[in-house]
Amino acid sequence: MGLALDESENTKDTVIIANEIPVMYDSDIARFMDAGTNITIDFVDTPYGAGFMVDTGASCG
Repeated sequence: MGLALDESENTKDTVIIANEIPVMYDSDIARFMDAGTNITIDFVDTPYGAGFMVDTGASCG
């Protein structure tokens, strides 16, 4: 699973508007969206690298 910036809409994508920004997601992430959990997407720049971080609030331990 990955995260990408894309301007084209696939027929299998679901589109929501978050803070006036259209966000598209596919069936791979839909199970997280449908669970009613809050998801945060943020750009981070750390000593280990830079990129988008998706936080579903789930514990990874």
